[in-house]
Amino acid sequence: MVGDETERAGEGDRVDLLLQVAGAEGLGPDELASLTEQLREELLDLDVDDVRPVSGGAAPEGSKAIELAALGALIVRLATSPKALLGVVRTVSGWLQRSGARSVHVQIGDDVLEVTGISSEDQHALIDAWIERHTPSSSST
Repeated sequence: MVGDETERAGEGDRVDLLLQVAGAEGLGPDELASLTEQLREELLDLDVDDVRPVSGGAAPEGSKAIELAALGALIVRLATSPKALLGVVRTVSGWLQRSGARSVHVQIGDDVLEVTGISSEDQHALIDAWIERHTPSSSST
């Protein structure tokens, strides 16, 4: 289940981010899967431990798939540092500007940041506050 995937958030100095592409209602499943894979590939270029599709649960009986992937959802495993979190958020923001999707929800536990492709002072302030909530106070950027 998608919500269960972020339960490990906060283990030691690593964290799992749940990324969910939103605002892509006009896209078919194949297009959304392709866009999500493009985002995954961009995120793998960062200093992250892993980027994987989110499991949507067991596939229906009789189907060839072992399990379903939740469309438009990724789990990113990375260090709990302002630099690492900011790198992911900036990459998501840049991807949004090129992809046609309207937003991506970035979640740690119950705390969700909605990243849009629009660059604004308010968006940057929200991103900074969100990153600060999820990094040790002794860390430096």
